[in-house]
Amino acid sequence: MIVSKGILTAFVKDIGKDVVKKGLDDGNFSLKYLDENIKIALAISNKFVSVGLFKTDGTYDQNRLLLSNKEKAIAWGLNLFKSYDDYGVSFGFN
Repeated sequence: MIVSKGILTAFVKDIGKDVVKKGLDDGNFSLKYLDENIKIALAISNKFVSVGLFKTDGTYDQNRLLLSNKEKAIAWGLNLFKSYDDYGVSFGFN
C-alpha cells in the first residue's frame, strides 16, 4: 500500500498499531508513504484495475471511477504503481 503520510497516520490509528505491526511482520502487506498528497486512488489485481479520480477542489469524487479488465489497462496501472513505489518511503515499526 502506498499512501500519503497523513493517510498512513490515520490508517495506523484506525486499524491499531499492533495489528499493522503484525501484518508487516508476517509479510501480509507492506506500507510506503509519500510526503506529497496523492491525488489518485489506484487498485490493481491480476484481473482488473480501478482508478479513482479527484475533483479540482482536491476532494475525492466517488462518481469518477474508471474500471477495466483489459490487459493493457492493468499493465498501465501496474506501471503507475511502480512509479509511485520507486519514490515511496518504506514504513515499519522499530
